[in-house]
Amino acid sequence: MMKSILTSSLRPFSDFNTFWSIIVQFGLIMTILLLANVLRRRVPLLKKSLLPVAVIGGFLGLFIKYFVTGGIFPTFEIIIDGTPLITREVLAGFTYHAIAIGFAALTLKGMDQLNEGPVRLKANAVKSGMVIVNSYLLQGILGLFITIAFSFLFTSIPEFAGFLLPMGFGQGPGQALSVGSIFTNTAGFEFGIDMGLSIAAMGFLAASIGGVIYLNQLKKQGKLPEPTESSMEAASESTVLEGNGQIPLVDAVDKLTIQIAIIGLVYFVSWIVIYGLEQLILASNVTFLINNLIGLLYGFNFIIVVFMGMLYKNITRTLLRRKVMKRIYTNDFLLNRVAGLAFDVMMIASIMAIDISVVLESGFVLTLLTLAVVGTFATYMYLRFITQRVYPYYPEEAFLVFFGTMTGTASTGVALLREKDPYFKTPATNDIVYGSSMAIPLGFPLLLFVGVVYQGWVQLAIVLAILITIFSVYHFFLQRSPQQKKNK
Repeated sequence: MMKSILTSSLRPFSDFNTFWSIIVQFGLIMTILLLANVLRRRVPLLKKSLLPVAVIGGFLGLFIKYFVTGGIFPTFEIIIDGTPLITREVLAGFTYHAIAIGFAALTLKGMDQLNEGPVRLKANAVKSGMVIVNSYLLQGILGLFITIAFSFLFTSIPEFAGFLLPMGFGQGPGQALSVGSIFTNTAGFEFGIDMGLSIAAMGFLAASIGGVIYLNQLKKQGKLPEPTESSMEAASESTVLEGNGQIPLVDAVDKLTIQIAIIGLVYFVSWIVIYGLEQLILASNVTFLINNLIGLLYGFNFIIVVFMGMLYKNITRTLLRRKVMKRIYTNDFLLNRVAGLAFDVMMIASIMAIDISVVLESGFVLTLLTLAVVGTFATYMYLRFITQRVYPYYPEEAFLVFFGTMTGTASTGVALLREKDPYFKTPATNDIVYGSSMAIPLGFPLLLFVGVVYQGWVQLAIVLAILITIFSVYHFFLQRSPQQKKNK
């Protein structure tokens, strides 16, 4: 059979271990990214779409994965020294760590302003944080109602599965994988990981389809700027590679190396904090904390990373003000590039990690499609309504960046925003950045409920009631918040 011929034809490697497997799969992801970029530029339909290259690459990689692992032709499978060429464990690892690395890079941005005062959230961050959290809450409420209904039709769909909708749509593949893993390993939901990743993949499509519909409306109204080949952002960023007070681009150590080293430091300290908190929880001997909080600590490692990044920035500010540190070591342009790489890897790996055999199960398909359609429509309509009230001077830009972010990722939101505001003249990007930071404390109960929602019908009912209450309170404040002054 071809499978046995192919397997035996690949001569054993003298040292093909776990590390080689990781390197090979990373190289494959990068190759897929290049192929997807060619397709995005050459295929008219893809060129006109707003799908990010990484999303196209993810679906291309998903096809390749099933081709080389026997999913398409059962007699064809590439195995090296007993290890499949592509493994779900490695793909999940890429997704898990890439989201944290990307958040670390974004959090470390803005060091040029550190010597002017402490890191603070702008006043408008609270309202933006409420918009983000209410989008999560709306998706969570609707998702739970949908899966409660479907749990009576399909035994494979638990009533709490709808809680994955805000994780996949609102928070992206990394969190969808983390919460899906908790539901699979702790709650016994066999399809938890696959549903989380599938919802995240559907979210990218939702962002593109909904974004195209809205942009076409703006185009008909003559509200879109004329396309241009120049890129003010690229031009401005390229001039700050060696900004005031920063270290040289090339010195005893490369400037990019310094960026990666600082990100590595922040992530390493974050792991120490997570490990320390884990030991404290284990020492408490409280069963509820052990069963629920430990999984959340590792599942939402990116939150610890954000706080450690902010701590690093404040320590650096203090050292700069006291003249202990003479130079600024981080650079926004290079940090953006590192974050872009991390998020591209995350998107491709997360889509490739989906198990197609699970997706084809009838109950799974119907539930997934219902969650995606209802989630997309509800998010679209709510954000159309609330952005007009909260951001009266730039509602179109605010809607695009929030809708793209709340169905895909921040990079998807920025991609949509560029079609309307290519030079970021409006504060829309600041709203999503500062709002995301504020959404962490405002939406913290949503994360805690991950460990409660699957424990029984009573707990599920309590979670639903609390979600509805918080949504109503935040919506009330958003409705009554005074209109912003026009940003000069």
